[in-house]
Amino acid sequence: MTQNKVKFLISGLQFLIAYLFKFFQIELIQERIIVTILLILIQVAIILIGYQIYVQPSQGRFQTYIISNTLLYLYVSNFFGLFNQFCSIVSKRIISNIEYIQGDLTQKFGSSNHNYWIYQFGIPGLVLLGFLIPFALFLFMFITKKSFNKIQFRRHICYLFDEYNEQNYFWEYIKFSKKISIILIMTYFESNILLKATLLGLFLLIYQILAGRQQPYNLSKLNNLDLQAAQICSIAIFVAIAKYVSEQQVQNASSQILQVFIMLLCIKLCYQFILDIFKAYVKKYQVLFVTVLYDFLKSIKPKSKQVIYLGHLLIQWRIKEKRVQQNFSILKAYLLKIANTQIKTQKQYYQQYRLFCNEIPKQNLASLTRQQEQIQIKAKIFLTLEN
Repeated sequence: MTQNKVKFLISGLQFLIAYLFKFFQIELIQERIIVTILLILIQVAIILIGYQIYVQPSQGRFQTYIISNTLLYLYVSNFFGLFNQFCSIVSKRIISNIEYIQGDLTQKFGSSNHNYWIYQFGIPGLVLLGFLIPFALFLFMFITKKSFNKIQFRRHICYLFDEYNEQNYFWEYIKFSKKISIILIMTYFESNILLKATLLGLFLLIYQILAGRQQPYNLSKLNNLDLQAAQICSIAIFVAIAKYVSEQQVQNASSQILQVFIMLLCIKLCYQFILDIFKAYVKKYQVLFVTVLYDFLKSIKPKSKQVIYLGHLLIQWRIKEKRVQQNFSILKAYLLKIANTQIKTQKQYYQQYRLFCNEIPKQNLASLTRQQEQIQIKAKIFLTLEN
């Protein structure tokens, strides 16, 4: 019964959305953008509701930085797709001397309905999403960059600069610019393959020069991975140009060889990232995996060499983990002790400073009163001499 109600509500909602789209003459391309934005807002609502449900049993306080980080994450992760869809509204594609909307080849470019959506939806969306929001965030970060080390402030916008060093806190906006450039080139030079590939390669080379000079990431490994990824993409683009030319000249053998080379470059590009992710998960779950394997083998053959080896391995890991925890607790206690002593010395210093500041005016008052008394005595002596 409940499932039927849910299905009825979903079908009713779909019918309502379809009716509204038809009533307002919303085409497929605008529907995709609106649905994407609605899904993002639904994600925000689900995250906030879930966090509220998580906080309530422990009677914790709702942290506002959850909202800001959620919005920033969803904006950054969906930026490329949304900006690309907005660009596809205002760009055209010519097929047989007929201009079509690039995002929807069933609709002609320049119709009255299309022009309405360009000026009322497409251009404002591009300006807001691709220029105003990034510029506002950059300006805000530039003004408040001295407050980055404050924890209460850092929690709200750390997603934008946490992985970069202090000198390159703005690097996320360089990446925004790179994405915007790639989208514009891919959109407006779609039919001109050679020009498109050349411009993409040029922009990637510029990014490589900037990344190699600035070294924006905190970890040198991330700098190397970023630079390596850009280099592989540049090589793949120029190999793709050669493949396109060979296909135009009907050189199938060279085209297939270049295709294999592009596939190898893609594998090389993904290999390091996948390997690092795999290593991280292995390091995180290796104890659990070995424990399950140990219990399974022990239930089958308790005195086998594999069981003995895994048992010794688990014992070594547990000893190592205990040692790490002990060292961490010792280090924590030592740092807390140093922090407490520093706080005490600072308090003593401030107290002495206040006493010193309070004694100075008292000393000045005492000296002034003495001077006044001396002047009065001299005046009395002078008067007595005159008399």
